[in-house]
Amino acid sequence: MVVYTYAEDETDIKEFILPTTLNSTGFNIPLLNDNGYFVFYVQSYVSDQGPAISALESVTSGVKAILKKESAINDLKIGLIGHSFGGYKVSYIATQTDMFAAIISGAGPHDIIGGTMYRYNTYRNAFDLYMAEKGQFEFKDNYAENPQKYIDNSPILHAHKVKTPMLMWTGLKDDNVLWENTRKMFVALKRYQIPTIALFYKNVEHDIMPNQFIENTDLTFRIMDWFDYFLKDYKDIDWINKGIDYDNYSWNQLDTF
Repeated sequence: MVVYTYAEDETDIKEFILPTTLNSTGFNIPLLNDNGYFVFYVQSYVSDQGPAISALESVTSGVKAILKKESAINDLKIGLIGHSFGGYKVSYIATQTDMFAAIISGAGPHDIIGGTMYRYNTYRNAFDLYMAEKGQFEFKDNYAENPQKYIDNSPILHAHKVKTPMLMWTGLKDDNVLWENTRKMFVALKRYQIPTIALFYKNVEHDIMPNQFIENTDLTFRIMDWFDYFLKDYKDIDWINKGIDYDNYSWNQLDTF
């Protein structure tokens, strides 16, 4: 099973979606269905405890509920995926539970304090503290008023607890959620020898545009590969075998980012 989460958005899809590789975030329900995956779309809210902690409760409770209803699901082979706000949530969930066998986080604000709270957002031409305090994250208090709440809900500050293999991706032109968030989380997971790979797309912004056929297809196939590798035990996928080598940092002096 593959679990997807974002927010309290509509999960009852009322439109026909083609099983295509052209997906702005690499996620396509019918394509996953065609490849043998049951897809579970979980809503997650924001409580007074914070956005990440409440997402953990929503997603884990939802998975437990669906496992009781559908006995065909292998509870040892469950994947989790999210993008942006969802990418932040799945990144945090990875630090708190080993319920999932593979996790994928796209364009996530992993460093909620340094990478979001204290950042000027050139995409919105405003301080990101608004998004943290009153926007999507709904912290309500500022950091000075309740620092522990921010610390408790920051994925990168709990990266040392992760046990689940994580694939991350971001666009190097992303001014919405700065790509440096992903590099920071990648370094943190590498430090603690967690199987992880980070994909940095040179010409991509927060989402992949419809005309970016190469990037769309590349990401969609890599997401499928990640789930196949860890959920179906297809261990002959070369780019994953090389990338999760603890001594391979996927960087060289020719990189310009």
